[in-house]
Amino acid sequence: MLIVFAAAAFPHLLLAQTGWFYRYEAYLIALGTLGVALALGRRVPGRISLKVSRNTAVKAGIAAAAVIVGASPIVPRAYLSHREAPQGTRNIYEQQVQMSRFLKAYYEGEVVAANDIGAINFYADIRCLDLWGLSTLDVTRARLEGRFDTDFLSALAQANGAKIAVAYEVWYAEFGGLPKQWNLIGQWTIDKNVVAGSPVVSFYAIDPAEAGNLYEHLVAFAAELPPTVRHWERQP
Repeated sequence: MLIVFAAAAFPHLLLAQTGWFYRYEAYLIALGTLGVALALGRRVPGRISLKVSRNTAVKAGIAAAAVIVGASPIVPRAYLSHREAPQGTRNIYEQQVQMSRFLKAYYEGEVVAANDIGAINFYADIRCLDLWGLSTLDVTRARLEGRFDTDFLSALAQANGAKIAVAYEVWYAEFGGLPKQWNLIGQWTIDKNVVAGSPVVSFYAIDPAEAGNLYEHLVAFAAELPPTVRHWERQP
């Protein structure tokens, strides 16, 4: 089990992400805890066999202690994840589920540019242009080749016929920001964010002809937002 754990952990730590809300390495935590506990359980009883003989109850106690020792390094992590998971769930409901409901109501079948694409594609049938590169290969290539900037995003959205963008503005500051010609129509803000990519999600009209419609849609949908979501809309 320790060999299996090491074989999985090494490439993960070398190539993958860790530490972001506990999700990507959760399988390694379980696998490592099991492997260490089994290893300790095999070693400890043999060393003290002269003192405890073959007492089954003592062996069971030692095995339990081995599990506790094996798991002890992740106790702080377990506490934090238990404390933060309910708020993280609330974050997703307040922001991304509401984004999905909004897009499903007003933009099904349309090209929508976005950068946090999981929930909106699961709940709404949109044609998603991924501005961060998870599902749009042109963006991935541009980021790898150093071509990812404001001009690239503007040309990409125009070439794909995107009507609106739903994005985290702060993600693009290091690349020159989102295109200035995109018309910012509204924003939603959540409090006590622990999991969303940003507490503020912005709605842009990429197509100038869509600005008025986007404003009306945001105003109409505001009544359906949870009361904890702060919002504003700007008439174009």
